[in-house]
Amino acid sequence: MNVLRKSGRRSKSWTTPLATVLLAAMLYVLPPTTADAAELAANPLVTGSLAPGAITVHDGTVTGGSHQSLRNNDQNYYVIQAGAAGAGYEVDYSFSATLGAEKSRLRSLLIPIDGKSSLAGVSRETLLWNFGTSNWDVVASSTTGITDSELLYSSNVPTAFAPYVSSSSEVRVRHTLTSAASFTASSDYINILYEYSDAANLLAASYDADTVRLAEGTVSANDASKLADRDGIAYSVSSAANKADWQTQFTLEQAADQIRTLVVEYDGNYSAEANTQWLSLWNYETGNWEVVYDTPARLEGSAARWAVSDAVAIGRYVSANNDIRVRLYNSGSGAFVRHSDYLNVTVYYEPTLGYKTFSPDAATVEFGTATGGNAASLAQRDLNKLVIASDASKRIAWTSEAGLTGVDKRKVTSLTVSMTMNSSTSATNPMYISLWNFDTGSWQVQKTMKTRTEEETIRFTVTDPLHLESYISDASEVRARVYNSAVSATPAYTRATDLLHFAVEYGDVTAFEFAMISDVHELVGHNNFLSVIDDLNTVVQPAFIVNTGDVTDHGVPAEFDQYAIDRALIEFPLYEVPGNHDVRWWNSNGKKDYEQKVGPLYQSFDYGGVHFVLLDSTVTLENDGKLSPKLLNWVASDLANVSQDTPIIFFAHHPFEILRNVTAKQELLDRFRNYNIVAYLSGHMHRWDESVENGVPWVFIGQLKEYQEYIRVKITPNKFYITRRDAATGNETAYLEGDMRNKRKPSWEITTASALSNGDVNVAVQMNDLPDGIVSVQANIDNYGGWTTLNRLGSTQTWTGTIDISSYSPEIPYGKHFVAVRMTDLNDEVWKTYKEYEWSGGVVATKWTYKTGGMIQAPPTYHEGRVYAGSEDGKVYAINDSDGSLAWSYQTGGDILSSPAVYERAAPQSDLILIGSHDKKLYALNADTGVPEWTYATGGSVISNPLVEGGIVYFGAGDLYIYALDADNGTLMWRYLTEGLLRQTPILVGGKLYANVRDKHVWYALNASDGSLYWRGNANTDDSLFVIADVEPLYAGGQLWVINPMPGKISRLNPATGAVTWSDSTGKSFSSRGGATDGTNVFYATHHGRILYAFDAATGTVDWIKDLRAGATDSDLQQYSVNSGLVYADGILFQVAERGRVIGMDPANGNILFKYDGSPFCR
Repeated sequence: MNVLRKSGRRSKSWTTPLATVLLAAMLYVLPPTTADAAELAANPLVTGSLAPGAITVHDGTVTGGSHQSLRNNDQNYYVIQAGAAGAGYEVDYSFSATLGAEKSRLRSLLIPIDGKSSLAGVSRETLLWNFGTSNWDVVASSTTGITDSELLYSSNVPTAFAPYVSSSSEVRVRHTLTSAASFTASSDYINILYEYSDAANLLAASYDADTVRLAEGTVSANDASKLADRDGIAYSVSSAANKADWQTQFTLEQAADQIRTLVVEYDGNYSAEANTQWLSLWNYETGNWEVVYDTPARLEGSAARWAVSDAVAIGRYVSANNDIRVRLYNSGSGAFVRHSDYLNVTVYYEPTLGYKTFSPDAATVEFGTATGGNAASLAQRDLNKLVIASDASKRIAWTSEAGLTGVDKRKVTSLTVSMTMNSSTSATNPMYISLWNFDTGSWQVQKTMKTRTEEETIRFTVTDPLHLESYISDASEVRARVYNSAVSATPAYTRATDLLHFAVEYGDVTAFEFAMISDVHELVGHNNFLSVIDDLNTVVQPAFIVNTGDVTDHGVPAEFDQYAIDRALIEFPLYEVPGNHDVRWWNSNGKKDYEQKVGPLYQSFDYGGVHFVLLDSTVTLENDGKLSPKLLNWVASDLANVSQDTPIIFFAHHPFEILRNVTAKQELLDRFRNYNIVAYLSGHMHRWDESVENGVPWVFIGQLKEYQEYIRVKITPNKFYITRRDAATGNETAYLEGDMRNKRKPSWEITTASALSNGDVNVAVQMNDLPDGIVSVQANIDNYGGWTTLNRLGSTQTWTGTIDISSYSPEIPYGKHFVAVRMTDLNDEVWKTYKEYEWSGGVVATKWTYKTGGMIQAPPTYHEGRVYAGSEDGKVYAINDSDGSLAWSYQTGGDILSSPAVYERAAPQSDLILIGSHDKKLYALNADTGVPEWTYATGGSVISNPLVEGGIVYFGAGDLYIYALDADNGTLMWRYLTEGLLRQTPILVGGKLYANVRDKHVWYALNASDGSLYWRGNANTDDSLFVIADVEPLYAGGQLWVINPMPGKISRLNPATGAVTWSDSTGKSFSSRGGATDGTNVFYATHHGRILYAFDAATGTVDWIKDLRAGATDSDLQQYSVNSGLVYADGILFQVAERGRVIGMDPANGNILFKYDGSPFCR
C-alpha cells in the first residue's frame, strides 16, 4: 500500500488499475437524464444554524441565565422555576426564528434541546407551530432528570416538516416540562439546524485534525492523523492524574467574514466512565477557552456536533489569521483512556475566488446491483436516491465521473467532494471513498468512515497541489469511488446516495514552471552554460528563465560578447540581474556598461498570477552588495500597483545574510511586510543553502562556472516546489517547498531599545498578534554576542529584559547600534525584528545626520562650514555643518559616484564645487547657490574623484580619457587616452600628475601642463587583480607608494621612471581602499582592512602593526570585511569602516584613541 501526504493527513492508495476493475466485474452504467447536466448553478446542500433570540415564558419564573445561555452546550443554564398548573407544575416557553433560506429550498430540519430538571421523571415535549392548522404539534417527547439529556426533533423529508415553516421561513418552537411536584428546569442548549439547497454564493470546505498538542495524559495508541477518519481506529490518550487534555488548531483558507456557518464534529469513546467531556473553542476576544459542547464520557460513545451561523460568534472563534483552536478535556474519579476517532471542522463560506460545482456525468456500478435511481439522482438532495444492493460477496462499489467544464486545472486551489448517503445497516465494514489518481492509474482513499443508517453528509477537501494535479485530469475530469463490504454472516444490505457533488475553487495563479541559473562567469563557464541551455531547451522547457548574475567573470568586453552569443540560443524568455563580477572590473562607465550589454539593472513582470521582482543588489565597482534607497523606492512604486495578496518572488545576486553581503535585509522586510512575499532567490556564494526567516525562504544556489546545476521552480496556486537539477546527468533532487501565501505573520514590535550609562540596553517588545504562540523571545546587540532571554511582564503582552554588554567581545563602542529580537513560535519558526538606538558618551558623538534619496558611495567634502556630497539619486547636496540643514541641492542627469572637489577662487567670486555624474558630464557648481557655472561633456560616465591644482581640474571618464580642464570656465586643456578608468583622485608632484588607472598598466605619470606621457607602469596584472591597485597614490619619503596588484604587496616607485624600488616583506596580501601618510609613516591595511601596518616612509621598515579584530580572529563580525581606506588628519589616523564604524588611532604607535559606530549595522 502506497502512503502519500494529502492536505495534512495520510492517504491510502488502491493499486488496482481502473482497466483491471472494469474487467473484473459486471458493470451497470447509469447516465444522467441529459448529457450536459454535470455543472450545477448553485451549491446543492448547505447547513445553517440558529440559536434562540428572545424567549417568551408562558409558565414559570426565570431564576437564572438568559436566552444567550442556550447558544452553547456548556452547563451554563437558562433556569426556570416551574409554576403551578392545575394539579401539578409546568415550565412552558417558546421562541421563533427565521431561517436563512427560502422554504422551498429547505432539505432538512433538526432541533436539539438539551437540559435537565431538579427532579427525576419530569415529562417534556417539543412542539412546533403548524402554520396550516394554526396549532402546536408535539414533534418529540421524553422524560428528563437530574443529568443533562437531549430531546431531538429531526426530519430530512421536506413534506414532513413543511407545515412547521411559514412562507417567510419562520419556525416557532415551544418546550414544555411537567411534573406533579414542584421542580426547576435548567435548559442548556437549543439550536435549529437546517440544510438547504441552491446556495448560489456558498461553498463548503472540510478540515481534518492531524496534529495535536497534548497537555494532560500520554498517547497510548496511534497518532493524531487517525482523527481524520471515523473508522474505529482511534487516537488514544491515557489519563494522567485522572485527566486527559489535548488541543489542536485548524488553519482555514477562509477568513471569518467569509464564513456563514461553522460546524465542529467529534466522535470517540472511553475505556471507563469518566466525568463530562468538554469540547471547547478558543475565544480570541477574551483569550480563554469557551465550552461549546459537553457530552457524557461513555464506553459506548461520546459524539458531539456543534454549529453556529452567528457572525459575531464566528468572529470570536476564528482569528485574524483564520485559525480555529479546539480543545477536548475531561477528568475522572479514576484512570481512563479516551479513544478519539474523529474530529472535523467544516465551514460554509462565501468564496472570494472563482468556483464551480458539478454533479456526476455518469455512475457505474462495480459491485452490487442498482435498484433505484441513476447519475441524475445525485444532483440534488431531494430523496431521489441512487440505491445499490450488495452482491453475493456482500460488497457494494460504484464509481462516478464528472467533467469540470470550463475549469482550468492549473488554477484550481481546492476540490471539495460532498456525499449524502446512508446504509440499511451499520453492521458493515468501514466505507472507503476514493478519488482516481490519473498519474498512478489507481484509486486513492480519501475518507474511511463507519457506516450509519441515518442519512449523513460526508465531505472532504483537497488542497495539496500535487494531489490536485493527480486527481484532475488534463481534460479536467474527476472520478470518485465508494466501496464497502461486510462479513459473510451479515444480511444483504443497500446503500442509498442522495447527493454527490464536486466543488472546485480557482484563483488567478496558474500552475507553471520556470528555471533559475546563476554565476555563469563567461568565458570560464561557457561549456557548462551551453550544456544547461541545451537541457533547458530540450528537456525542461520552462515558461521563462532567470539568471541571477555574474554572467561574466570580470566584465571584459569579450565575456559580455560571448554571453550575448550564448544566451541567444535560449528558446524561452530570459530575465537577468547583475552580479558583482558584472560591475566591478572592466566597467569604466559603471553599471551603464551592464545596461548597454545585457539589459536593465532591475525590473518586474507578471506571469501566471505571480509578480516577479528582479533587484540590483550590486554596488558599482565593488564586491559587496547593498539594496540602495533608490532601488527600494522603485520597489515601493512597483508594488503600489500590486495587490497585497498577490504572490511576490524576489531575485537578486547577493543572498540576504545580515552578517555579510546585502545588509538591507530588514529594510526590505519592514518596508514590504504587508505584501505576500513568498521567496527570495539568489546566487553569488557558489554553494547551496537556504533558511526561512519571517516566513520567507531565503535561497541561494550553486554556480555554472564549474558545474551544470540549476533549479526548476514549479509554481502552483497553493505551493511552490524547488528542484535541484544537474544537466550533466539529468538527476533531480527535491530541494525546497513553500507556501504561495505568506500572510500568516505575527504582529509585534520593539517598543523600547535604550542604552543605560554603562551601555547595557533595556528592551521591551510588544506582542500584538501571535498566530502560532511563543516559545521564546531573545535579544542581542548588532546581531552578535549571546542572546538575552526576555520575559513576559505579568499577564501583559509585553516582554522585557536588559542586555548586559559586559561579556560582548569585541566590546560594544559608543555610537549607533541596533537591537535584534528573535521570537520562536510553537512551530519552531523564527521571526526577527530590529530597532536602532544610540549609546552616547566618550569623545565622539553624532552631530547631525542627513538622508539623501540614494546611496552615497564617494567621500563627501567639507569646505567653509558646509559639507558637499553626491548621491545615487543624481543630486549634489550642500549641507550646513552647523545643524545638518540643507543649503541647496542640484539635480544632475545621472547617478553620482564622484567625490566633490573645491576650486577656491578669489573674492568676490564664489568658490566652485566640481563633481562628475553618470550623465557623462563634469559640473562646476557655485558653492553658495548650487547654480551651474559651467559643465563639460565627456564621452563616458564621470565617476572619478577630481583633483584641482593651480586652476586646473584633473579627472577621468568612462571613455578612458584623463581630462585636464580650466577650472574657471571648463575649457579643455588636454586629454590623455588610457586603457581603463581613472577612478581615484590623482596627485600632482613637481609638475607630474600621478594616476592609478583600472587597466593592466595601473600606474601613469603625465605632464600636468600638456598631458604627455612620462611613463606608465607594467604591473603584470591579469584581467582581475588590477582592482587591488585601484587606490589613491601616496607620495612620501620622495617615493610613490602604491599597491602592487600581482603579488598584493606594498611597493614604492621611482617618481621619475616608475620603476619598482622596494616591496614589503611582510608576507601579507594588501587589498584595501587606500593608505594614508603623516609624512613620517605610511599606513596601509591588510586582511580586508582588519590589520593595519605602519611603514617608515624613508626606509620601508615596519614601525608597528595593529590588529583591529577582537581576539585577533575573524570571528569578530563587527570588523568583518571592512575593506575601507585610511585617512590622516589633525594628528589622528582614522579608519572609516564600510558599515559605519569610525576608529581613531595614534599614528605613532597604533593605539586606539576611540571607537564610534556612526551607523547601525542593520542598514
